[in-house]
Amino acid sequence: MNIGDKVRSKTYTDKRVGIIVGIRELAGKQYVDVVFQNGEHITTDIEDVFLDLDPIRCFQKKAISQPEIFWAKNYLLRIEENISENAIAISTNFNIKPLPHQLLTVDFVINSFKPRCLIADEVGLGKTIEAALVYEEFKLRGIVKRVLVVVPAGLVLQWKEELENKFNEQFIIYTKNYIKALKQSYGEKTNIWKLHDKIIVSIDSVKPLKIDKKLSKDEVKRREWHNKYIFEHLIEAGFDMAIIDEAHKLSKYERGGETARYKLGKALVDRVPVLLLLTATPHQGKPELFLNLLKLIDPVLFVSDAMLVPPLVKEVTVRNKKRAVVDFDGKRIFKKRITSLVEIEWNEDRNKEEMKLYDIITQYTQDFYNMSNQKNNIYTIYTLLIMLYQRIASSSSYAILSAMRTRLAFLESDNNSEGGKDENALDEVFNEIEFFDYLLKSGVDNKALKKCEINFLKRCINIAEKVSDNLADVKLEKLLEIIEETIRREENPNLKFIVFTEFVATQSIIIRYLEKYGYKCAYINGGLSKEERIVQIDNFRNDAQIMVSTDAGGEGINLQFCHCMINFDLPWNPSKLEQRIGRIDRIGQKKDVLIFNFHLKNTVEDRVRSILETKLSLIKHQFGEDKFADVLDLLQEEFSFDNIYMKAIAKLEKQEEELKSISEKIYNRAREILEKDDLLLPFSNFNKDPNEFLNYKLNKMIKQFVFNMLKYKKVDVQTYKDNNNIYRFKNPYPSSPGKTSIFRKIAFDPQIDDSPNINMVNISHPLFVEMKDEMYSNNSLGSTTAMRINIGKFQGMRGLWFIFKLVVTNNINRNKVDMISIFLEKDGFFNGRVSRYLGNNIIDSFEPIPNFDMDESFENIYNNAKKIAEEEAVNIFESVKLEWTEEINNYEQKLNDYFQFKKNSIIKIQIDNIRESKIASLDRDYEKQLSFYRKQKNVVPKMDLYQFSYLEFV
Repeated sequence: MNIGDKVRSKTYTDKRVGIIVGIRELAGKQYVDVVFQNGEHITTDIEDVFLDLDPIRCFQKKAISQPEIFWAKNYLLRIEENISENAIAISTNFNIKPLPHQLLTVDFVINSFKPRCLIADEVGLGKTIEAALVYEEFKLRGIVKRVLVVVPAGLVLQWKEELENKFNEQFIIYTKNYIKALKQSYGEKTNIWKLHDKIIVSIDSVKPLKIDKKLSKDEVKRREWHNKYIFEHLIEAGFDMAIIDEAHKLSKYERGGETARYKLGKALVDRVPVLLLLTATPHQGKPELFLNLLKLIDPVLFVSDAMLVPPLVKEVTVRNKKRAVVDFDGKRIFKKRITSLVEIEWNEDRNKEEMKLYDIITQYTQDFYNMSNQKNNIYTIYTLLIMLYQRIASSSSYAILSAMRTRLAFLESDNNSEGGKDENALDEVFNEIEFFDYLLKSGVDNKALKKCEINFLKRCINIAEKVSDNLADVKLEKLLEIIEETIRREENPNLKFIVFTEFVATQSIIIRYLEKYGYKCAYINGGLSKEERIVQIDNFRNDAQIMVSTDAGGEGINLQFCHCMINFDLPWNPSKLEQRIGRIDRIGQKKDVLIFNFHLKNTVEDRVRSILETKLSLIKHQFGEDKFADVLDLLQEEFSFDNIYMKAIAKLEKQEEELKSISEKIYNRAREILEKDDLLLPFSNFNKDPNEFLNYKLNKMIKQFVFNMLKYKKVDVQTYKDNNNIYRFKNPYPSSPGKTSIFRKIAFDPQIDDSPNINMVNISHPLFVEMKDEMYSNNSLGSTTAMRINIGKFQGMRGLWFIFKLVVTNNINRNKVDMISIFLEKDGFFNGRVSRYLGNNIIDSFEPIPNFDMDESFENIYNNAKKIAEEEAVNIFESVKLEWTEEINNYEQKLNDYFQFKKNSIIKIQIDNIRESKIASLDRDYEKQLSFYRKQKNVVPKMDLYQFSYLEFV
């Protein structure tokens, strides 16, 4: 070996190609100094390196590969070319089949000049899937490695499960306790956000905390620590991409002041290159808030309120309409929703004790709420507990009995005198069972209140025990009646139902009651592990007729194979009801959805609900159920339906007048938001055909690459009897020597019917990654070959096939790869027809030519092929450079307008030194941005011979 030789290291395989810059000798052994492409330098034993031969030198040294490894390397280049075209590479490669609107959204983002976008689809259209698909595309291109997902606390687990189940992505949830544990393990000054590449965190656990003089010294110290070691470390962690769900929560105050959440969003977007904001209600009916949100996406474009017009909004926003989206056959995806109100009334004779129990609980709720209100609501956790009692009261006596027995046992035990629990714990992620248990076991530091509650509990338990001695419950009877009547009407004895309740104890009695009448039941509640939930869903799909679920099943599960839902209990917050309905009224549902809502008449809740729903129904009628669903979270944030119910219970004699007033305010606020919806946020009208994004060509190339690698490694591939497009074979990369593992149910075609446990091989699959790494570790592998190809129309031809790799790059954030195929016949004639055929088609009928030897005319033929390839490369390069430069020029013009607008504002400042300082700072920022764009416009080509082969057509 000599200085200047290109080499690879057997030990440092990840460093790829290096150049020998020095050779030294000690005690008869030689060592080489090698500098790699990334600038790293190593010294290693000369026996550790081997020559990185280009195809010409491979051929000259007779290092001719077998045809199968040649084709594997060829398909790898085609895959790289396909990906670099900014075509959607992963559209057919995961455990989901993206829909047209989702693929159009992904295409919009990845082809934007700046990959920053507001995804504002109506509720239920899969914004999570769209964001995940964008992440996978950018990860595939090497643009994104580290990603942060910021969501409200209640959505943390849902995001983790969806990313894991649909994309096989393992994200780490950073809760307050986990952050604390990491700090204890790694040290206070360690930036713990750098310890993982894929993180989900709740927005309120990381937003900056306000510090003012009113706070105690300890609280000031705690907040300063949080802002430095949590918030600032998060911003400085170097994430490549941020996804922020429910992004309307970031918005500023109307008067312009920045909320803590907005400061978090602004700090992130200043540091993170790729940004997705997700929300169905970004404007909240207020243009100024919408403008502030859009400034997070593109401060240059949205420099003033004059820019808040639909054509500009469309440049950075995607908005798909739920009832307008279609599948690839052009059929509407969502069916109709048919909702029925089922009124249930207690019988004064049969249900006397139940009515008495309800009245006692309601009176207790009134007394406590009014007392707590007089004392500035100091009993926050206890208020939640009383609210829980009231909600359980209209669920079932069985649930009340269970909850109150648990509570009484706690209060009468020795461990309840510690006072209220830490209310900061309410920020943690609880499942429903943990949360109810948390409330039922919260201490009471007021002895009089504790004694009062114990007496109340004993009285209620005494009545509830009498009611629960038998299963003669009016709601249970009505449940059975609805199920049987619907089965008759639908003429389907196997018709499936999902029944929702808020409480585990009610769930248990529903299951017990239905099984008594011969119905098989599955169930979901917050106490089940992920694996147990999967088992129960499979049970419901295959065997059980009825799924009984608490609100833990209202998020993160898909039950489109069922179209009948019964809400045994109605949540006070209507957005929770929408979440439940979303389990069946979703993509993939093939029938109109039937929903039965149980209303228990002559209760406080019934009177509150009937007044509220009069106005809420009007919103549905005027704007549609989908837009109504969009604004529910905002209405909950502004009005708090839980508080409306509690106040109504506390003020029975005044409730009707006040309820009508608040319902009018809710109606007007919803109308304000929705009337400005289309004005501020137009629906997207993509003009591309989504079918072009179904990248089945890529799947075929992946399959050919894998199969040729398996053939090269002499691995036998077998198919299954029931489907010859599903394969099994030995793992060519066992985890340890002598250990054999099998890949089973391997598939490459995403159009295969959904079968359990299918192992879809895509670009991220470990098998593909291992094979690609092996190929890249040795450049001579597959560089040359000599083969016969069975293509009848070219029979008798022979010559040399040269494959050149052209890379057009700006060395910053853009790379375009093209394969240039040049076939020259034996006499040196360029055959364009054969060149195009070889470059565009999959070839699977070939055999090696043994003992092949090249004659002396090779060098002249190569120079001729290179000249032809260069002519084609120049055309590609100039076209790509022109396209990229025009995009940058357009944005430079926007940048000039932006900075001029900012400068005009600063010039109005009357104080000279402040004005000049701000102008100088602005000029520095302007020059920095222009310098970046100048570098982006430095587009250059690089073309190398990638492979070549001697071919004979037979």
